[in-house]
Amino acid sequence: GPSPSTVPYTMFSETSAPTVHPHRKVCMTCDLVRPARRVSHCRTCRRCVRDFDHHCPVLGTCVGRNNYLPYFAALGSLSVATLLLAATSAVALGRVSSRLLDGASLSPAEWSRFSVWLAQLLVSLAMIPVAFLYGYHVQLAARDMTTKEYESWGVPTTSPSWHRAIRRLCATPLVPPHDRAAPAAVSLGVQAHTRSGLT
Repeated sequence: GPSPSTVPYTMFSETSAPTVHPHRKVCMTCDLVRPARRVSHCRTCRRCVRDFDHHCPVLGTCVGRNNYLPYFAALGSLSVATLLLAATSAVALGRVSSRLLDGASLSPAEWSRFSVWLAQLLVSLAMIPVAFLYGYHVQLAARDMTTKEYESWGVPTTSPSWHRAIRRLCATPLVPPHDRAAPAAVSLGVQAHTRSGLT
């Protein structure tokens, strides 16, 4: 199905001549009238996405306006869980290792717990890239940028105030709302018809 952030805009008629609007533009790929700012076409989903950040191959969908905050929260919770798992496993393994160095023997149950802690530590180490990805998105959120904007423009010379960036992040809906916006092409005075699948 379509990404929760895709733009359900209206495609203008090929026989009409749309009026150019300063806050709208036409996607050259899907021929949709859309807002001019922070809407990009995803080549994988073949849809225009509001506040397009990137297409996530793991989730199989685009990350944009209506699902960025859950994505951001999921990365954060995974990062915290990874750090806690690594810390507790390292402490437990350290205690067992010190006992072994002192010549103490371990019971079968203790060896079983040791193997579990070791597996937990290895899993947490494998999840370190998720923590780095979360740190990257924290940096982007603080700069009020998307991944696409960062890759296109690089680090901006002037950064927005952090409280404005936080307000924008928190304004992102947790649950994708139903799109109640009027068809863009109709608002431009263009005779339009709705493309199949853009709901």
